[in-house]
Amino acid sequence: VGYGEAFATARRIAGGLLSLGLSKGDVVAVQLPNTLEYLLTYFALALVGIVMAPIHVVYAPSEVEPLLRHSRADAILTADPERARGALALQGKLPDLKHVLSLGKPPGNVVAWDELKRREPIPDASDLAGAADPLHMAFTSGTTAGPKTVLVTHQTALSTIISSISPLGLRGDDIILSIPAFSHMFGMAVVNLALSSGGALLLLPQFRPDIFAEMLHRKKPTFLFAAPAHVAACLKGGLFEGKDLSSLRAAYFGGAVCPPNLAESFETLMPNGTANQIYGMTEAMLISSTRPGDP
Repeated sequence: VGYGEAFATARRIAGGLLSLGLSKGDVVAVQLPNTLEYLLTYFALALVGIVMAPIHVVYAPSEVEPLLRHSRADAILTADPERARGALALQGKLPDLKHVLSLGKPPGNVVAWDELKRREPIPDASDLAGAADPLHMAFTSGTTAGPKTVLVTHQTALSTIISSISPLGLRGDDIILSIPAFSHMFGMAVVNLALSSGGALLLLPQFRPDIFAEMLHRKKPTFLFAAPAHVAACLKGGLFEGKDLSSLRAAYFGGAVCPPNLAESFETLMPNGTANQIYGMTEAMLISSTRPGDP
C-alpha cells in the first residue's frame, strides 16, 4: 500500500468517524495488532483531531475497562467480533462509551470498520488538528502501579522523530520492521519514523520468534527495531541459523538495556549492519540512541 492510497483511505475513514458524531477532542480507544487497519485508523484520527488511546490487543475486558474509564473513551475499535461483544458488555458501566467498532463481521449495535471506508472522505483542505492538539493518550506505569495517562501532542510526537531521521541513518527507500506493538510508545515511534522518512513499514501483527526470523530472511528489511528479548529468543532457539540478514543496515534495541554480548552476537549475523541501543520515554518518544558508525 502506497502513501497516496493510505492517505485517501484515511480520509474516508475520518469522514466515517465524523458521521458517527465523533469530533475533535473526542477519544477513541484502539485495540488492534500491528496491522494495516491500525495504521489507517491512526492516520484518520490524526487528520480530524480525535485522540487515539492505544490498548494492548491481549488485554481482556476486565483489563480494558479501567483504561476506557480513565480515558473517558467515546468509542473503541476492536480486532474481532468476540472482543466487540466484550466491549458492548462494558457500555452499561461506561457512560462515555457511545460506540463500539470492530474489524470483521461484527454483531448488532457494533459498527463495522469496513463500513467507515465507504463513507464520504473529508475534504483535502480540512485542517482540523494543530501542532498543539493532543494526538494520542498513552498509558504507562501499569506494571508497577495503576496506569497513568500521558497526553502526547502532534508536535511532541513528531518533533523528536523528525530530528532523529538523519542521525539514525534512515532513508526514503528503507524497509523498516518494528517488533514492538504499535500500542506501545516504542512501536508508535517507529511508525512515525517511517511516516516522516518516507520509508516502507513491514508489518508483523504479533511477535512469534520463528515468524520473525523468517521475515528477516525473506522480506529483507533494512532497519530493525526490537527489544533485546525478541532477538534473544531467536538466538536461544537457533532460529537465525541459515538465515540471510545481509539486507539489514541497522538494528536498534529499545525497551530495555541490550546486553553487549547479545548485540555482538546479532551484529555478527549482519554483514552489512550494526547493532545499536535506543532510548525513549512515553512522554517524549525518542530521547537518545547510538548511531551507525559509533565506536
